[in-house]
Amino acid sequence: MRRTVIASMLLCLMALPANAQARVKDLISEISIEEEGDEIRIRALFSNQSDTLTTLKYQLQTTKGRRSGKSASSQSGAFCAEPGEEVTLSTTKHHWQAGDMYRIRLITYRENQIYINNIKTIKR
Repeated sequence: MRRTVIASMLLCLMALPANAQARVKDLISEISIEEEGDEIRIRALFSNQSDTLTTLKYQLQTTKGRRSGKSASSQSGAFCAEPGEEVTLSTTKHHWQAGDMYRIRLITYRENQIYINNIKTIKR
């Protein structure tokens, strides 16, 4: 299984010619937040609405603030999406109680060029 995943990722990374790029308006990333009792589930999602194989990187940053202090987590990685494909980039669960505030930021980029920058803030 691991060899298959690595091989697929390598093929995906090599498949995109340097001059073939999808239009930014065809690339959609979003933050999904679901409350499950005293937890919240945060998902970073990407949808390739273009007709081009797309290879990008992402970073999901979550900051939790409350009166007693702050904590932060970050996840990142590379991914590729076939034309028309929807990809779950990351899923995290966090404890959720009264007084909590979360700031979630999802950045989708290639090299040093940011394509999509999403930010959501939620309070309980």
